[in-house]
Amino acid sequence: MNRLKTLERILPNGLELVVLPTNAPVVSVQAWVDVGSIDEDANEAGFCHFLEHMLFKGTKKRTTQEIAGSIEGSGGEMNAFTSFEQTVYHITLSNKKWELANEILADMVLGSTFVPTEFNPEKEVILEEIKRGDDSPDRQIYQDMYSSLYGSEGYGRPVIGFPKTVSACKPGVLKKFWQKWYHPELMTVIVCGDIDPLEVEKIILKTWGKAGKKSAPLRKRRRILGVKQVLQNKFNSFHSKPFPMNSVRWIGALPGCSILDSVMPALDLSSSILGQGETSRLHQRLFRQEGLVTSVGCGVWAPLGIGSYNFDVETSVDKGLKFKGVLFDEIERFCKEGPTTDEMDRAKIAIETDRIYGSQTMDGLASRLGYLKTVTGDINFDLEYMARVRELTREDVQQASKQYLLQQTGAQKNVMRECVLYPKDIDTKKLFGNNKSTVVNVAKAAKPVAVVQKPEMIRLSNGIELVLFPRNDLPIVTIQSCTFGGLRTENSKNLGVGNLLSEIWEKGPRGTTSENFNKTLESKASRIDAFSGRNSLGLSCTTLTHYMEDVLPLFTKTLFDPALDSKELEMVRDVTLEEIKTLEDDSGRLVGKLFCETLFEGHPYMYPLIGNQQTVSSMKPEALIAQYRQTVGSSSLVVSLSGKFNVAQVLSHFEKIDRKNFERAHSNPLSYSPPKAPREIEVKKGREQSHLICGFSGLTITSQERYVLRLMLTILGGQSGRLFTELRDKQGLCYTVAPVSFEGIEAGYVGAYIGCDPAKRKQALEGIKKELEKICTKKVSEKELKRAKEFMLGRQHIDMQLNSSISTASAFNTLYGLPFDEHLRIPEQVEKISATQIQKLARSLFEKPMITAVVV
Repeated sequence: MNRLKTLERILPNGLELVVLPTNAPVVSVQAWVDVGSIDEDANEAGFCHFLEHMLFKGTKKRTTQEIAGSIEGSGGEMNAFTSFEQTVYHITLSNKKWELANEILADMVLGSTFVPTEFNPEKEVILEEIKRGDDSPDRQIYQDMYSSLYGSEGYGRPVIGFPKTVSACKPGVLKKFWQKWYHPELMTVIVCGDIDPLEVEKIILKTWGKAGKKSAPLRKRRRILGVKQVLQNKFNSFHSKPFPMNSVRWIGALPGCSILDSVMPALDLSSSILGQGETSRLHQRLFRQEGLVTSVGCGVWAPLGIGSYNFDVETSVDKGLKFKGVLFDEIERFCKEGPTTDEMDRAKIAIETDRIYGSQTMDGLASRLGYLKTVTGDINFDLEYMARVRELTREDVQQASKQYLLQQTGAQKNVMRECVLYPKDIDTKKLFGNNKSTVVNVAKAAKPVAVVQKPEMIRLSNGIELVLFPRNDLPIVTIQSCTFGGLRTENSKNLGVGNLLSEIWEKGPRGTTSENFNKTLESKASRIDAFSGRNSLGLSCTTLTHYMEDVLPLFTKTLFDPALDSKELEMVRDVTLEEIKTLEDDSGRLVGKLFCETLFEGHPYMYPLIGNQQTVSSMKPEALIAQYRQTVGSSSLVVSLSGKFNVAQVLSHFEKIDRKNFERAHSNPLSYSPPKAPREIEVKKGREQSHLICGFSGLTITSQERYVLRLMLTILGGQSGRLFTELRDKQGLCYTVAPVSFEGIEAGYVGAYIGCDPAKRKQALEGIKKELEKICTKKVSEKELKRAKEFMLGRQHIDMQLNSSISTASAFNTLYGLPFDEHLRIPEQVEKISATQIQKLARSLFEKPMITAVVV
């Protein structure tokens, strides 16, 4: 970030303003309120989160629909989140309409009306959200962790609150809570994008500056007062409970530090080396060498109060908690030996480049500035933090690790709190044994870059179709390669072969180990990932411009000469089999699986990408090699680059690649007949929520009506869309409802998903049907059509901030026979669409037999 251009002001009423001008045609406006769930009394649990919801529900100037409609109708997006320490509201849209975003945000935060007719439906929505959390293993185990560390106060209480406190909340009570806390002296407004800082300051004074000092704020800013959160003295260090899942999840938490503590940079490096990424010590030891876990990692959570140093493991039931001894041994060894110089270098690069990658979007920039200003009071905190990180020695990291990870004599705080979720109906004695509480005794200079602004597509004689989108705004490059393959090329005997191939393909080229390959990438702040989808497969890479000369050869060698090591297959297979077992733990994934099995019967789209137990268990290395040769090895490839790179250098590199015996990539059509009558399938799991998809046979990737479909889904979806407005806002039937769609080489699907209370299932299904019937029988209004068009075009601007979005879009455009720059033509295509076209398409889709899948 260019801090020299950043404007910082404190308004007369105490509100803080930060403005960062950039060259992006997108602006993010954010309001950070220095109030979170730790400010609530016990009977107010969940009020901050409830308040976050209600500020979207109308002001004296605007209704709920007008708030959402104005932003989405201008092509923007808005949302909010509540944490332990802050509540944040944010809007992102075109820089030409930033004043609208600012006006609406100020109106919401300062002028909400708490209309009773909006209050009760939103209460129902929040209660549904709490139920959703009750079904989530992540939510449950992390809440257990916070409770074990902090008890029932502050960080130990769930941000979302409890059904009892939320149900008891009344409009007048919540309004008083808002008036008590939402004081300008506890607010910070952030504006990032292509704007004039001085003009922004004038407008902010006219909007946010109106919030007067009717009374003194309840307290000073949290960064001044600090957080008086104490650790729980009386606690059970080992907490376990059964949960509807098929694997074992374990978290070990040790008390940590504040984000402002001088030891934080050292702990940041410590956790990076120990448990972040495939080269980390815990991944190498527990996953690769010992095969005791399916995933393992660690990290430092550092709020303003006392945070935590967390270890997170997922493993199979048969292996149970056998990993613990090895994990504690590795922690102790790390503390006694300290990190290596190589590990220190890689971790420092990883931490620094996280900041660069996070600054690609205006939303990311604004979020970081908002966090720094609100929490630390210093928008230059990251610069100082990174300076401290660079100065750290091996001894500094070793000493910090000893202090926080090893037992100190008489130090109760170093006792690890362990939380475990395990499947119901298993032998817990066999799983846990005589488990007791655990005490851990344990750059090269950049070359000149030729900047060519005009995108181009070049077909090389070696079968590579090279798409180039040079950009000069950030020193980041993304490369995306793809060809036809994936699920469409699989059958009942080799299901999951594409998924397994992608998992071991990204482990590196022939002649190097996965460990050394990942170390090299981490030292260059880069990553290489493979994918296998329904219609295609490929390899992608993200790197910094000044590492491009080193990383590009690594990428192309991995692309054309992968190791595909059989030992890697064995490890990936074990993880995949566990993932297949846990598929039914996630109701959302399960209902999607049931829907596809029913709609696409007889076509490969009916299968999950991950495969099944039988095919994955019996998969041989030869099958993966054959799949690679039949797709990547024998077909032409699309390779698309976006970012700051030397065009001549890239072109020369790809021209030198020698490929023989390849054919032009193509996809042979597969026979497929959608169901000719309605079907319904249901699975009962005894969950707190019903998850439902109702849908129809959809369009193909290249259909002439694909933009008409996207516009229709925009009308149905979003916070101001028909489904959300009717089923969530007005009727309070659910927390989540949204249209769903997929376009394939053969016809995909279109429909709607909803998660609701089982007792409301019938009403929810009827509500969805009613909204789909409306769009068939009555043309959308010109106002609604205009709003949807502006939303689509605004989202296009927002999405295309990222190099990865540009490279991905242009690669797949080329692969499917569309113009390589098709994504740039979306505005022209969308503007032509009429209400008549939308109604015609709706009838052609929604008058087909409907497929309904339900998980209860």
